[in-house]
Amino acid sequence: MNKLFYAYAVLALVVLCAGSAMLPAADAQVTKVKIGSIHGQLRYDKVFFAVKPGAMVEITLVNIDEMIHNWVLCKPGDDSTQKVADAALALGAKAMDQNMVPKIDLVLAYTKLVYPNKTVSVKFKAPAAEDDYPYVCTIPGHAVTMRGVMRVTKDPASAKAPAWLLVKTPMTIGRNYKMEKLTQPMVMRVTFKDTPSRSIAVGLPAGTHYMFDSVNAQVIYGWTGGFIDVSRDRRGRGGGTCNILGPKFSVGAKGCPVRFNSPSKPGKVKFIGYRRTGTPQFAFSVDGIEVRQTVNAVSGNAGRGLIYSYRLPKVTRNVFFVIDPEGLALSSSAGEFKNGVLRISKNQATAFTVTVMPKK
Repeated sequence: MNKLFYAYAVLALVVLCAGSAMLPAADAQVTKVKIGSIHGQLRYDKVFFAVKPGAMVEITLVNIDEMIHNWVLCKPGDDSTQKVADAALALGAKAMDQNMVPKIDLVLAYTKLVYPNKTVSVKFKAPAAEDDYPYVCTIPGHAVTMRGVMRVTKDPASAKAPAWLLVKTPMTIGRNYKMEKLTQPMVMRVTFKDTPSRSIAVGLPAGTHYMFDSVNAQVIYGWTGGFIDVSRDRRGRGGGTCNILGPKFSVGAKGCPVRFNSPSKPGKVKFIGYRRTGTPQFAFSVDGIEVRQTVNAVSGNAGRGLIYSYRLPKVTRNVFFVIDPEGLALSSSAGEFKNGVLRISKNQATAFTVTVMPKK
């Protein structure tokens, strides 16, 4: 009886071990790739990786930036990422609900939107065909520089990034690295001469552009003509000082123009970030009160002029807009300017516009 029991026990142990060997090792068979954002540069920190055909892949997108990003894998093709980015821009009001990802067959996989200081992941099966599959961030304006390649190959360990990915810029910039005529609004965060380091260049299709200082939440100047030349940031080791491509015009910048306590003293400013479904919108707080601002070009006046649109929550005190009026023609949708100070009643402060134009 003891021998029979022993035989059964051994048989059970053999079956158990065999069964364990047949259990799938889920984590071991997933190729895990971590991709981050480079703060302030609109770039992924990983622009190339390789996987085997049909492999399970897990992408973890880590956002240390002040802006929303995503990760979208596309079918092979020189212009597939641009087509996907253009389709994302055309989504309009439903864009954010769809994670800025169009429902077209060029899209193979994607993450949800990842907000500042957040992380998202997505799992998918790699294509069976060996090829280079480009990926991109489809937030408007980001597709120019936030891009990379997933290579599907039987030998991932030997795969090297294609030279064009490391040294060439997208076709939308052009061979001379100049971004001139724009067909859609564009945001770029690179270093500019005589401009605060954390400034953000915004290009508008109308041919009027502006520089936004995120530290002081103010537009510091505008310009007309071409947008920017990014050659010093894209050539060689990168990170060089870039140039705007047109003549500047003054907008009377003298610190954050939105003030609550006193027109003579700027409030405490905290930059929140920006998001866009069309025209860029900046979010910041002044003395703890959140302000949202969009900027559009003035029609006429040779394009020299900007319209600031503000949205505020209901406030219990009057709001001031302060600017250096020298050489400017100023107007607003509420209140009246006096020596560069606009006083807006608390009842009108939830939505107002200010037009700033250099005098002819």
